[in-house]
Amino acid sequence: MNQTWSVRACKEGDEDEIFELTKAVWEEQVPEKERWIKGWRWMHVDNPAGVSRIWLAEHDSKLVGQYPVIMENMKVDGEVVKTAQLVDTMTHPKYRRCGIAF
Repeated sequence: MNQTWSVRACKEGDEDEIFELTKAVWEEQVPEKERWIKGWRWMHVDNPAGVSRIWLAEHDSKLVGQYPVIMENMKVDGEVVKTAQLVDTMTHPKYRRCGIAF
């Protein structure tokens, strides 16, 4: 599939579309929306180490991919350093193998 898509940073209010993408990718494994959004906000917005960096892929104003990193504080040789961990990368099933995630 040859698709034209663009990448942008996540913004407040994108969680509804991210939830829909998550359902398309994980199907029946996704909890109900209110519980999912509460968990998403805990991980990405209310994280004591900092707000996550999330990049979103869009095609025709529809969210088709997500590439998020959560911030972490890690102790290395006695010093606390800020790090990031890639989590929950996903691509809509119809857009796989288009180069969105990797």
